[in-house]
Parts: sequence; C-alpha cells; structure tokens
Amino acid sequence: MNSIDSIDTGYSTDCAQQLEPPSVCSVENAQQLAPPSINSVRTAQQQAPPSTSKTRTNLVPNVKIQLPSHEVIGFLDSGSTVSAVSRKVADDLRETRLRKPRIMKSASGIFAVESTVHTSFKIGDNKPFNYTFYVMPEISRPVLLGYDFLKEYKISVHPGDDCYEIDGKKFEFIQTEGELNRATSEQVHFMDQLSISWIN
Repeated sequence: MNSIDSIDTGYSTDCAQQLEPPSVCSVENAQQLAPPSINSVRTAQQQAPPSTSKTRTNLVPNVKIQLPSHEVIGFLDSGSTVSAVSRKVADDLRETRLRKPRIMKSASGIFAVESTVHTSFKIGDNKPFNYTFYVMPEISRPVLLGYDFLKEYKISVHPGDDCYEIDGKKFEFIQTEGELNRATSEQVHFMDQLSISWIN
C-alpha cells in the first residue's frame, strides 16, 4: 500500500500545528481572561460591605429666637458689624426713634436707619439676653445678630461644625424647611465706619 503524502492532500504541517489541541496552560489563561458572569457580579455586590462615607450638608447659622410674644428664626451674622430686626418684628416691640438717622450700607445697598428697639429674648433654650437692635426693613431675616452682639456676649460661631458656642457649651444650628443655599452675610455696616476704614 502506498503511503499518503502530505503534498498530495494539500495538508501541510503548519496547519497541523494550528489544529493541535490547546494545552492546559492555555485553557487556564482563557478562564482567567473570561469576563465575570452576571451571577458572580451580583454575588460580589451582595458581599461588599456598605459604604460608611456620608455626604455632609453645611447648615446656615440659623437659631431659634424667642421674643416676648412669639418665636422667629435668627441669623448669626459675624460679617455684619451691627444687629438688626425686620420691620415686621419691630411692629410687635416698643420702637424708639433716633435723634439723627444712621446711614448704613448692606449687601442690598445704602439706606438710612431711623429707629431702634430694645428687647429681651432667648437663643434656643439658653439664658435671656437684653439688647438694642436697629430696625431695618431692608434685611431679609427677622433677626440679625451681628458682630457687636456676638462680641459683647462672647458667642462663637463654628461653621465647620455647624454649631455656635455660648458660655463654653456648643449648640447646633437649626435647619429650616426649604433651606438650599449656604450662609450669606447681610454685610450691614455704618457708613461713617466704612469711611474711616477707607481713609486709613
């Protein structure tokens, strides 16, 4: 019987090498490179520990102010040199007219202040305070506790911790409904004080 020559069949040794069965190593490598199945992904997600990171929301330095007749939201504003109340708050208090209007400047513009109110009030559940406020229809908050008040009563504001400190005790800011924006100072200052700082 004649032997079959590879030349007669058109079958070359190169093709034979390509058709050799895969080795054990090549099978293991293919398994390692195979994409994970859906079940394995789900299992990994179920076994993964829950994330402990929390998204921190910075609160505006709002505080509860208990006036003689009702409660309002106050704002601790170290960026303003004076303290003030809105016209609505002043209408419920005894108002005193100034002998001479004080010209002031705020983030909303320049205006004249013609009256003040003196009242007792509480910040949260703390001791009562007594203070004189300028009446400013221009401010957007019911009560503005400026740097003058904070300094006199040694009240510290800690924005990084969302709290304020009175007599060594810390209290958290309150969160009001619909509060989306960060703290924005009213930037209320006497115009005469501003003029002195500009001259110097």
